[in-house]
Amino acid sequence: MSRRAPAIKVAGILLTAVALVALTIYAWIRATESRRWREMEAALVALERQALSQPGVRPVLIGDPAAGNAWEHYRSAQEFIKGKVRTSLLGEIVSRSSKLDRDQIRSTIEPLGPAIEAIQKGARCGTARPAIDWRESGTQPISTHYLSYLAVVQAREWAAAGRTHDAVVLLLDGARLSADLGANAETLGLAVSMTGLLLTLDEIRDLISGRTLATTDLHLIDSALDRLDRSLPEPGVALVNAAMVMGWEFHRAPSLDEHLDKLFSQLQMKRPAISTWRFAFSERLLMADLFESQLERSRRVAATDGRSWAEASAAASQADGEVAASKNPLAQIFNIWDRNDRHFSMVSTPRERRAQLRLLRVAARYRATGEILTLEDPFGGSLLHDEKGGRLQLWSRGRDAVDDGGSGAWKPRVGKDIVLEVER
Repeated sequence: MSRRAPAIKVAGILLTAVALVALTIYAWIRATESRRWREMEAALVALERQALSQPGVRPVLIGDPAAGNAWEHYRSAQEFIKGKVRTSLLGEIVSRSSKLDRDQIRSTIEPLGPAIEAIQKGARCGTARPAIDWRESGTQPISTHYLSYLAVVQAREWAAAGRTHDAVVLLLDGARLSADLGANAETLGLAVSMTGLLLTLDEIRDLISGRTLATTDLHLIDSALDRLDRSLPEPGVALVNAAMVMGWEFHRAPSLDEHLDKLFSQLQMKRPAISTWRFAFSERLLMADLFESQLERSRRVAATDGRSWAEASAAASQADGEVAASKNPLAQIFNIWDRNDRHFSMVSTPRERRAQLRLLRVAARYRATGEILTLEDPFGGSLLHDEKGGRLQLWSRGRDAVDDGGSGAWKPRVGKDIVLEVER
């Protein structure tokens, strides 16, 4: 017998053993992949059921709630506007960047009266339930934000024409609309909601500072913003919903490559290479891992809704640190929206709006009665003030939670504190 025969036999046995091990590993990977994918599907269905079960009941800011769903009226306003005005133009007018004069602005918005009526009808409904297919992220009603712009533009025109009461009422209805946009939304919807609310609060601030409002209107602003404060959207819901939306996007994607190609094409950015070796070269394990970890982080941050700023900011900072340290290469990609402090921004922005509307409440009450309300600062302690010679300076500590003595600006993050000044 040839001496090579035993060696060949041994080699054959070794190759067979290696092949069996490889097949076993492959089968284990596929079984694990299948199990994790099924678990993700089950979690997504449960999240979807939870999101769809939200009642959508919230207070109106003026008067008693009317029957009906606010979103039916908001959609009606959207449909009416289509083709009648370039929606980006409304944003330009709101920011005062448009070169249109007052006559041109008036002629632009006057034909949109029925849309204004629909916005106000929607804001007065006792229920706001948007029709969302959570499995299709394109059904999120974020495009409704320009209705807030229309409300601001029209209110500004009414105020300039001396119709200050009508302007106040419309701005409060616009604030209700903006908040409705962020209720039971995901993170993009909440961000759009808070932007629209900022524009509305800016306009209310200008009216209060302009000293043209009747005492009854000042009291109306105070009471309406109190109602809004009690029903302002919380960031935790949006973070959990965002994890669900991401999971459904993964679920329906033909492949990870196609999904990322589409995403980066929309962002007009070069797509980075994705390594899957840490996840046994499995795209599904990679996606399931990101969904599970992001859902867990989101729930952890959501648990701090309504708690102190110290607790909320600590949880958000920890979540952002985990994303930065994640070994899953998708973690950084899906943190593009605000890669510096995604969770931190999500928890701080609604508190900034809450601080601003509380500052406006104090200012309105002061203008109406001379009384200085003591209200809680969303960033810790109470709102601060300094009164000299009939002029009141108010401020919130802002997201750094430090009292800088009223050194800052009305717009958050421009200065140290969030500041509002008003004369008696």
